[in-house]
Amino acid sequence: MATPFGRSYFFVAAMVVFLGLLFASKGAFASTIFNRTLSMYLIEYESAIYTDDVDSIRSWTCSRCHGLTTGFLVKQVVNDQRAQLTAMVGESPQLQAAIVAFRGTRRESVVNWIADLKFIQRRLDYPKSAGALVHHGFYTDYHNTTMRPELTKALLSLLAEKPSLPVYVIGHSMGAALAILCALDLRVNFGLPDVRLWNAGGPRVGNKAFTDYFKRWVPNSIRMVNGHDVVPHLPPVDVNYHHIATEIWIYHIALFEFEKVCDGSGEDPLCSRGVAGNSIADHKTYLGVPVHSTPDLTSGDWDRIQLSYTALGVDKLDIVKQGALTARKQWLVAR
Repeated sequence: MATPFGRSYFFVAAMVVFLGLLFASKGAFASTIFNRTLSMYLIEYESAIYTDDVDSIRSWTCSRCHGLTTGFLVKQVVNDQRAQLTAMVGESPQLQAAIVAFRGTRRESVVNWIADLKFIQRRLDYPKSAGALVHHGFYTDYHNTTMRPELTKALLSLLAEKPSLPVYVIGHSMGAALAILCALDLRVNFGLPDVRLWNAGGPRVGNKAFTDYFKRWVPNSIRMVNGHDVVPHLPPVDVNYHHIATEIWIYHIALFEFEKVCDGSGEDPLCSRGVAGNSIADHKTYLGVPVHSTPDLTSGDWDRIQLSYTALGVDKLDIVKQGALTARKQWLVAR
């Protein structure tokens, strides 16, 4: 016989699940846009590229090179030590697809990036991209390092052998920004017909004209945001930045996790845009899979970020509002 406490707990749990599903169902076309099983495969590939031992990635023997990614056929690993960038190209036999995966920012770089807030833009300079502006640093990291020539060479070689493979371009954190630029490059400049973007915890990359241009060329795009992840709130919207669509927002009610398919604007106020971006913890794990390096971001790193704001005369950190203020000043100076 159930106790009153037991019945109450069951009722509350049932209501939490019902409300979560009701809220999630408000995202249009959830069943056709978001595939959780596919996302589990892709996040495991993204987790693996964070391995510091690059040779173990090449041989696919790293500690994260198992589970759903077992048997991955590595074509090339690009490791630009000067720029501190790593990415890989290979074939997933399970997904029957080519994978291009960008590693996110190394610990020291991400702390510097969030603390310094250098959000200067430049023209995209792609065909018929008038008005499209992108983050200068992200553009440089993709176009002016060994990333672009080595990755595209390896991918084109793979597709010459198996031309029917779709291409998934994936990334996390700043790797997500590079993935966006790579996916667009593969469609516009290399003419690949089936390029699909999937990223997690990524920053804004360009202005509204850029996101409109991107949507025309890479309509099959998923951008996941976990809870209060800090990185997707940067650079701020009021310094001429805008997110690409389609966002999948992961949120929690009690012990339950839900995904909401957001609207096609890229800036749905009922998704991550409507909450504070103040969590590094939410940035480090997606769908229960670690997406960070070792050593990882620490509370000391967060203190350092806070100090960078305090130096600007802010007593209590509000990374979204203060980020907008600081970046706005830099943007106006750079114009």
